[in-house]
Formats: sequence, structure tokens, C-alpha cells
Amino acid sequence: MGIEHSVVRERRTHPKNEEEGVLIIQRSDVDLPEAYRSVELSDKVLKRINGSNEEKFEDFIQRFDKLEEENSKLLQKLKEKEEYKQKYDDSKIPSINKENELSLSNEERIDKNRKKFDEMATRVEKIFFSKQYPNACSDIEKSITECLATNPQQVLLCQHFLDIYKDCIAQHKSKLIQDQLPQGK
Repeated sequence: MGIEHSVVRERRTHPKNEEEGVLIIQRSDVDLPEAYRSVELSDKVLKRINGSNEEKFEDFIQRFDKLEEENSKLLQKLKEKEEYKQKYDDSKIPSINKENELSLSNEERIDKNRKKFDEMATRVEKIFFSKQYPNACSDIEKSITECLATNPQQVLLCQHFLDIYKDCIAQHKSKLIQDQLPQGK
């Protein structure tokens, strides 16, 4: 059987054999072998074929309608939320800083940020760099530089100065820490 036999056609009324409850379909318009020209189908088979397809299609239509209804409700809610958000954004009063920022030009913003930076830099300098400590190990540093100058390419000859310098720095650090700790224990 070729494609021309697979084409969907309208239903035709076929003679039904009432005695046996069988539908007999006879085809004479096609070139079929004699064995395939008449087909007998029982009522049970017809109900099973027609009933299951119709139920599935009806269920599908009901589910589709239900989904369309849910989608339309969700779209309506989304539109309402967007309208509410738009109304809220329009009615919102900008804060004073935002209003000032909006009214400032780029140059004014740059100047304002520069002033903030300068203020912060002076605060940091005041906290961390206000105290100038004398170099407690300057004489050892001089000894190291003289040793390196007199002994070029012979760094290991100045090794003993390095150990003395490390000890001097450690003592100076501990002294500074003790000075900065609160005295009232």
C-alpha cells in the first residue's frame, strides 16, 4: 500500500452487520488483493479505537484551555505588577544626596570626590604618620654601608653587622610597642 492509501478521508457510513455486531468495510475503489478488500471490525474494537482517541483529544483540549487560562491570569498579574512598580517609581521621592548628585555637573562631582579624598588622606596621615621616630640603628646602618663599600663582591664579610642590625631593630620595635600600650594596669 502506498501513500495514496494513507491519506485521511472523511468518514463514510459503512454497512453494519447487526446480527454479529461487526462493521464490515469494503473497498472496491483501490487495486487491492481480494483478501484486503473487506475488513470486519467488532463493536469492541471500534469503541476502543474511537473512544480512546476522542477521550485523549478532549483531555488535551481541556488541559490546553486550563493552561491558556492560567497563562492569561499570570500575564494579567505581571502587567499589574509592572504598573504598580511604575507608579511606585514615579511617586518615590529621591533622597537629598541623590537629588544633589543629580544636580551636580561632572566637574563638581570630581571636586567633591577630591575633597573627600584629601580629608581622608589627612586623617590617615594624622593617625599613622604624625609620630616621627628617630632611627635608633643608624650607626649600624653606616657600618654596614662602609663594610660593603670597602669589600665589594665580598658580601659575606659583612654578615656579622647584619645580625647586630636585626637585633637592634627587634629591640626598637619592642620598645615602641611598650610605649604605645596603656600604662595603667
